Parts: sequence; structure tokens; C-alpha cells
Amino acid sequence: MKPDVFISYSSQDFSRVMPLVNRLRSTGISVWVDEGNIDAATLWSESIVDAIAECTVLIMMVSLHSTSSHNVVKEVMIASESKKTILPIYLEPAEIPSKLKYQLTGIQHLEWFNGGSDDIFEILKDSLLKIGVNANTEILNLNENLSSFNDLFSNITFRAFIFSIIF
Repeated sequence: MKPDVFISYSSQDFSRVMPLVNRLRSTGISVWVDEGNIDAATLWSESIVDAIAECTVLIMMVSLHSTSSHNVVKEVMIASESKKTILPIYLEPAEIPSKLKYQLTGIQHLEWFNGGSDDIFEILKDSLLKIGVNANTEILNLNENLSSFNDLFSNITFRAFIFSIIF
């Protein structure tokens, strides 16, 4: 499946980036992120270039680590040259170095400090949908059904627990 969103980040920010990635995926948005599991037979750089070429938007997770990452800079440059929409999301306050200023000047950004918020996530999701990112409704329905099942199971477990206390 073609990724609609490519996440560019420093591996040092993995634990701060993945909760957002998982949340996007839970809404049915197709996300490509390097999770370190590119097949050994596949050229790493080829996989990244192909994923950027296929995506609708590149999200750059801005941090002190990512702004100094040679790979993040290359990914942003490839996306810019390919006329992809670039959306910077700040994980922390950070200065944009001169090597990225041209690509990021004048672009609105979001701040995802301390794990973000529901309000910021809704703004992000709405922004992605407006620029043509599709949410897979099958995944959304599956998540809703799973949530309903979990609620039902929790209710049954709670009742069984109460029953065991009473009797």
C-alpha cells in the first residue's frame, strides 16, 4: 500500500515519534517510517527515496537531533525537489539550520511538545485530510469494533470479578 505520509526523524527521537506514528495509523492514515526493519536485501536508500516519491506529505519531526541529522536533511531535500508538501512538527524548541532554511521557510508548523495533545492531533489529522491524505475507513471501522469488543470484555470481566467477590 502506498504511504500517504513519510515521517522524517532522527533515530534518537524514536520513542517520541512512534506514539504519534501509531496514533496516525490508528486513524487509518498510511504512514511510512523507518523502524529499522528494511529488508537486508533491499537498498536502504532506495527504499527511502521510493517512499518519499510515493507519499503525499513528508512530516519532519523537528528536534535538536533531527536538525543535525544528515539523513533527515537529505530526506527533506528530496521531498522539496519532488514538490512534496512538507509539514514540520516540533518535538521541542529548535533552531532551523541554514542547510534546511530554504526548504522550511514560510511553512506553518505544529508543536508536539511532551507527547502533544488531542487538540494538536485533530489539527494535524484535519490538515492531512485537506491536502489529500486518505484515511482507510476499513481500519477506522476495525478500530471502532475492537474498541467496542474491549468495552464489552471489560464489562464482562468486571461483572465476573464482582460475582466472585459476592459468592
